[in-house]
Amino acid sequence: MSRAVMILDDDDDLRETLAEMFQLMCGVETLLAPDVEGMVAIGNEVLRSAIAFIDVNLGPGQPSGLDAYHWLVEHEYHGRVVFLTGHARLQTQVEQAVIEGIAEVVQKPANAKVLCELVEKTAE
Repeated sequence: MSRAVMILDDDDDLRETLAEMFQLMCGVETLLAPDVEGMVAIGNEVLRSAIAFIDVNLGPGQPSGLDAYHWLVEHEYHGRVVFLTGHARLQTQVEQAVIEGIAEVVQKPANAKVLCELVEKTAE
């Protein structure tokens, strides 16, 4: 497993900002995807990443972050999964993943220090 961080978010500015922050503050490589299709296209690299930050809502008519999560599980992803969401109410399946200890949730806007601490904990 590499020390890379995967960021799946449909907001171009947020995705780029998070990537720059992780590179500068945490010293890690980043893999970026705007949607589930983009994530699957770089699937082998994603599966080797240490942590995946996934936006729950990827836009109207698009597969959701939950679909991305299922793809990761189906492909035996061994990294940490962190759902990023601006929605106070989560989907039942996201809540179940959290209860099972498979994933965790960070509310947007997320604190840079908290996100870097998640990356550092994962890299240990």
